[in-house]
Amino acid sequence: MGVGFGIGCRECDYKKDFMLGIGFDYNPRSLRDIDSKYAMLQYLIKSNAALSLVKRLIKDKNGKFAGKCGHRIYICSRCGEFHERFSYCIYHDEGYFEPKFICNKCYGILNLLNEDKLKRLCNDKSIDLSEYYCPSCGRHSLIKEGSAQCFWD
Repeated sequence: MGVGFGIGCRECDYKKDFMLGIGFDYNPRSLRDIDSKYAMLQYLIKSNAALSLVKRLIKDKNGKFAGKCGHRIYICSRCGEFHERFSYCIYHDEGYFEPKFICNKCYGILNLLNEDKLKRLCNDKSIDLSEYYCPSCGRHSLIKEGSAQCFWD
């Protein structure tokens, strides 16, 4: 189960919708399924290079998904655009792998939204987004729009 909501701007027409959290099928055991016709990784990991690396870590280096896997919000360090990405970490025989994400708009580095803010957004509590500027108009006028619990699978 996850949560869906939007972020919008009071000053312009910027709006972005998000589906965050995990589906019932996103458990570490099902994520390790890389070969069957039901394998989900190719739908969750968009980069072919990252997908190949993850498969190799699972097959060859005893890789296991650890921590919180799920869809989260990232913010571009350059243009301020909000992005939803599948976040994960894989521990393996030689260490761990955690993906780095790049903005598909300006190629800046994406940073994970503060965990406290993310929890407050997901739990439909009042939240102040004034520290973030609108990627469209540049004003500090972002607000949360709507919220609903969602079943994904």
